[in-house]
Amino acid sequence: MQYFGVARELYERVKVPESLAASGTRQSPSADQIESAFADANPWLKSDMMSVSCRGENLLDVRICFGRDLFPRACGANEEEARLCRSSKIAVPSATPARP
Repeated sequence: MQYFGVARELYERVKVPESLAASGTRQSPSADQIESAFADANPWLKSDMMSVSCRGENLLDVRICFGRDLFPRACGANEEEARLCRSSKIAVPSATPARP
């Protein structure tokens, strides 16, 4: 059960940018624009600490990397964005699901 508590804590640390969570509009930003929006919403977040993944032109997720100490850290080779998303424009859903 501790795993899920830690996962929830880390999830709640990251603020989804309002510009990406706005309902009613379908957006197609680049991975760099998505990262920039997350960095603006989370000043502690640096570009090497996150990676955007997509399937085709559809956003799958934005991965934020944390170390075992639960502090943010640079992502490793497994999170290399060039491998996780090759699209220049990424379709972002019109709204984010409510957090439970």
